[in-house]
Amino acid sequence: MFDGSFRSKRTINLGGRSTAAAANKDRAALLRQAQEERRAREEERARQSSARRIQALFRSHAARMRWRAGQRAAWDAAVNSGPPADWVALLRVLAFFFDHTVPGDVQRLATLVSNAPANAYDFCSVMASSPAPALVEYLALAARLDAQRWTQHLLPVPDLVKRVPLAGHLPAEHVVALLPHISAQSGTPERLGHLILNYLQLASPFLANPRVAAPTLLALGNQSAGSEVLRRVLGTDAVRHVLLEPRTLQALFEVITHDAIPRDTLAAFCAVIAPALPHLSLTRSPFAALTRPGLLARLHAYAMDTIPGDVGVSRTTAAAETAARNPAHMAAAFVFADSLYRVCSAAGDDEFYAFAWIPRLALLDAVQYLLWLTFAVMNNSGSNNPHAPAIDPAVLTTFLRLLQHLFDRDSRRRFTPAADFWWLPAASTAVFVQQAIAEMPPAGDYGLLVARDGDSSDDDDDEELDAVAATDAAASAARAAALAAREAALSPRHRILRDLPFVLPFDDRVNLFRTFVALDREATGNASDVLLSERQKLTIRRDHIFEDGYAMLNGLGSMLKGRLGITFVSELGMQEAGIDGGGVFKEFFTLLSKEAFSDDARLFASAATADRAQYPRPDATRADDLRRFEFLGRIVGKALYDGLLVDVAFAPFFLNHWLQRRNLFDDLPSLDPQLYSSLVFLKTYTGNVEEDLALNFTATVDDGGRSRTIELIRGGAQVPVTAANRIKYVYQVANFKLNTSIHRQCAAFLHGLSELVRPEWLRLFSQVELGNLMSGAAVAIDLDDMYEHTVYGGEYSRQHPVIRVFWEVVRGFEEEDRRHLVRFITSCNRAPLLGFKELVPKLCIRPGGSDQEWLPTSSTCVNLLKLPKYQDKATLREKLLYSIRSGIGFELS
Repeated sequence: MFDGSFRSKRTINLGGRSTAAAANKDRAALLRQAQEERRAREEERARQSSARRIQALFRSHAARMRWRAGQRAAWDAAVNSGPPADWVALLRVLAFFFDHTVPGDVQRLATLVSNAPANAYDFCSVMASSPAPALVEYLALAARLDAQRWTQHLLPVPDLVKRVPLAGHLPAEHVVALLPHISAQSGTPERLGHLILNYLQLASPFLANPRVAAPTLLALGNQSAGSEVLRRVLGTDAVRHVLLEPRTLQALFEVITHDAIPRDTLAAFCAVIAPALPHLSLTRSPFAALTRPGLLARLHAYAMDTIPGDVGVSRTTAAAETAARNPAHMAAAFVFADSLYRVCSAAGDDEFYAFAWIPRLALLDAVQYLLWLTFAVMNNSGSNNPHAPAIDPAVLTTFLRLLQHLFDRDSRRRFTPAADFWWLPAASTAVFVQQAIAEMPPAGDYGLLVARDGDSSDDDDDEELDAVAATDAAASAARAAALAAREAALSPRHRILRDLPFVLPFDDRVNLFRTFVALDREATGNASDVLLSERQKLTIRRDHIFEDGYAMLNGLGSMLKGRLGITFVSELGMQEAGIDGGGVFKEFFTLLSKEAFSDDARLFASAATADRAQYPRPDATRADDLRRFEFLGRIVGKALYDGLLVDVAFAPFFLNHWLQRRNLFDDLPSLDPQLYSSLVFLKTYTGNVEEDLALNFTATVDDGGRSRTIELIRGGAQVPVTAANRIKYVYQVANFKLNTSIHRQCAAFLHGLSELVRPEWLRLFSQVELGNLMSGAAVAIDLDDMYEHTVYGGEYSRQHPVIRVFWEVVRGFEEEDRRHLVRFITSCNRAPLLGFKELVPKLCIRPGGSDQEWLPTSSTCVNLLKLPKYQDKATLREKLLYSIRSGIGFELS
């Protein structure tokens, strides 16, 4: 390998010494010297190159300055020589050489802005050939120098602020200075839309400042109040997108959080924000501003204050028309209703019933007004009167959502004075019911009466719609058209039955429900006078009630809606005689209920509540269990269809599944009040949630007697509950307990139930009312009503001594024993919904022998009490109490 040594002439050392060390030293010195010379040459070249660049830059700058001076001279000459032919060309030249640090250029810009005709503001061509910074400076200074002409000619240019970054170049005071000129603008909706959109984009960095936000609201609101065109502009997608940007929306709401907010600012706020709110999802609501103390009360007071004329006291169709046609009032009412719904839908019962955001009396006042206005508008929407009141569909939808939400809360836990708070006046109710019945469509089409859009009921129409609704756009359009046709088929009264059924008293809705059933019987050929087919004649063994019922009833389909001829076979194999008037099926249903809802069946569990209400067991998920749930759904549907009372209390959260409503956190007390209290404690816990409580996103369930852990979210076992995510944990637990864990069981049960009772019929009622429809009203037994509608057999009559003593004894009973008596006779401890006149057959008392040792007996299938002819009051009381408290009844003798 070459080591740097070159061949040289051989050296002879005559002195006897070696010269290798000296040679190596000279070589290193030479290398260092060469490197230093090379470095010196490179530095010299760099110095020379820098000098040349500096000279070139100086010459270029000098040339540009001379060119700019020439351009300025030419520009000045063109302006001073008279009005030029092409002002746009001057604008292009000025934008190119403009420098805001040169006083002369600022004066030239002022001259151009002040004297140029309108076409000089067409700067789109300038943008194509001019540097953006110069254009930005030009536009910003133009806005400062002549806000009126800038607003008139430049602000309407499409996408002005999006294409030119002006936001950082205009101070807040100059942005606000544009507002007076915006209010004076007019033109097409497109022009106004671009103008407002550009202004909002300019103002968005400053809207958090009330000195900018308040004038902005006033300018836009005052103009929209008198301009239908501007109201449409505020509802366009582009403007709505800017208004609903979180920072902008929060800033606008902050403007009205102050106590001394002027009325005109409130009016402007409602006018500006109302067109955008229907497109704001609940999750993006500005809760921080909405929950400020007094804000909802302020919006309510303003909305009520804008009610025109005597509408507040005259609740007539004409008054509703006046209110609906007043834009200022409708905007105020809509903003209040929308804001209240957003707050209420996110609030728990512990927050809602504190009435911290709006006083209770103010809430009741608002509900009654909105209820009347909504009903009046809907009830007259299909009339031939061209002046019938009409409300924007988005506003009507918001009113309906709020009223439905508040009614559901009131049903669960009352905040209104009484149930009739929601009802129409008696005269209006009678007329409404008559019209609703008169407008019922032909038999077979009545299912459309109260079907909601998008319902997933199991009727043939919905199956056809579901088959059509594929993922492609054409199928979606077909489904939308079908739903629109269904909606068009509804009369105004039937729309109210679908969306506001609670304006009718409960008794009227029960009668409507039974009218639907009667029409269904006629349409399906199951009238009471139709002869029984062989499949409808059933033999049931008393010791195999559930098995025989499941085998013989489950496949009847629509025939289950008709009469059933049931014959019981005793444990000894003997057929029993029975009176087939519907009572034998009632006896069968009573026995079946006892077996199906017992702990041994392992299908239903009892909630941890005082009434031990029933709900599907979360671990009953086998295929056989689900088939049994479907069968029980058919049986319960049969009882509802026939008007039989069910002596089973179903949990309210389970009834919500019947109504196809998703249970929320505040439904949890109907399952486990203690768990609900614990989760409320967690929501408000002030300590270290993660360290003190040591929770994670899991739940423990009972799986056939064994505990099993379920993850509430993916990887929940590794996700600790903290102060930041505890609200999510609370709602995940409630959702799992109330919805997810029993979803399959409820789906099977509802599939069977809906084969007899359409889900939309059930939605005439709240969950509490549905429980009453099933099991009777939870009110005191009305003995006077019971006395008036009791018949007698044999030698008994009202004047018979035994009967007189009987009623004396019964009137002395406590309420609990009165319920025992009713249950002893009818198999249900509650009175019929509309009184004892509803019982079929009538409640009857007949002699049960003369032996003083015999006990009273009953035949619940025919509502019959067999009362022996006791000779004294004490014996009658003793024997009657013994029988009714024993809980046996039918077999007891």
